[in-house]
Amino acid sequence: MMHTENMNENLTETTAWDWQVGLRVVADLHQWKETYGYVEEPVMEPNGEEAAAVVRVDEGEYSVVRNGDLWEGRWDRIWKLRYGADHRLSCLASEVGAWSVVVDGESWEESFDFLWSPLQSADGRHIAVSVQQGRQYGALLDGVPWEKTFFTINDLVMAPGGDAVAAVVQTVALQEGDIEKFQSGCFTVAVNGEPWHQNFVNLWDVRFSPDGNHIAAAARSTLYDYTVVVDGKSWGERFDGVWEPLFLKDGRVAVPARSGGKWRLVVNGEPLWNESFVQLWQLTEHPGTGRLAGICASDFGKWTLADGGRIWKQSFGDMVMDPVFSPDGRRLACTGKRDQHWTVLCEDTPWDCRFEQIWAPVFSPDGERLGCRVRHKGAFAVYVDGKALASGLAFAWDPVFSPDGRRVLIRGIGGEGALAGKIFREVLEIG
Repeated sequence: MMHTENMNENLTETTAWDWQVGLRVVADLHQWKETYGYVEEPVMEPNGEEAAAVVRVDEGEYSVVRNGDLWEGRWDRIWKLRYGADHRLSCLASEVGAWSVVVDGESWEESFDFLWSPLQSADGRHIAVSVQQGRQYGALLDGVPWEKTFFTINDLVMAPGGDAVAAVVQTVALQEGDIEKFQSGCFTVAVNGEPWHQNFVNLWDVRFSPDGNHIAAAARSTLYDYTVVVDGKSWGERFDGVWEPLFLKDGRVAVPARSGGKWRLVVNGEPLWNESFVQLWQLTEHPGTGRLAGICASDFGKWTLADGGRIWKQSFGDMVMDPVFSPDGRRLACTGKRDQHWTVLCEDTPWDCRFEQIWAPVFSPDGERLGCRVRHKGAFAVYVDGKALASGLAFAWDPVFSPDGRRVLIRGIGGEGALAGKIFREVLEIG
């Protein structure tokens, strides 16, 4: 299973895009390779209007080609190239060993020893990144670094509005073999650089509430006890294990928790569903209806979805991933793998298709259509409702449905024929 960093492709406003039926070549990858020799994997704008890639312009010098135009800057190394929903193109780049964020070819003023984990808000206007300077760690939001720094930082997350970031940080120095100090707790969560007052043995899966006003994290309070921490305050309950917490629409926090060898859905410390599971994780809730679901194993090797506590009949022996609701909450889909092949499961009914690889399903705005990109026999394809709309591609991005759900935008790189090596966008009528 592959996951890609495509947070900016989860767009809700696509009305202004070009939805005229037809195919258009955006860039020629073969031409880029002839010009520059070395070309990294290209990225494509969510609306399919542009494509870009990191290229080598000289020995040890790299830049970015964007729709055929080369950025003026030259860097030692470039990574994490991506388009934002606001059409800006950004990346992390090193110049003589100093790293900075580059947006549309312009570097931010400050540079650091290292940068990683770039994040962008849904509208693309805000960018955050984890920072190392010397032996101190922090974060950078829209070019402004945290005032406080820490011994380590990980699991950086951004508030839905893009105006805040949080991360797990280490506030106490540790020497090798200092077990007592580790067990006393050296880690906490910092929000915009301000740490919580309580330390823990470990924390992970930091999450903002939908309004951005609250934060929850999974935590280990001792070597053997797990709990959930909300805004710096621990639940009184202790468990044998917990997975990623989820803020529900009513403000409560849900989490899969293990106790007595079984996993259950726990909300604000108390069990919600009567059912218990061999495993339960990847909770998701529809923000409008409050319909709640999660990946579960009802028995060893029987992976499926728990939908409001009801276990689906279809199960998979290898794994289940990527549960996603339709925009109206009427339909629920996921991906499932059995016998080394993937398919899509929607409302407990599988597609009659088998793939080597699959990405998260995408619903149309009206919830009537369901699409995804897949890979089979070495080639990429785009499927909608179990039928191939494009196949034999060298690469494909996730499909995007028009606002009325009647058309779909396919973005890909041709693998054969006249389209071989061409980065293209194509709008198809589907109903």
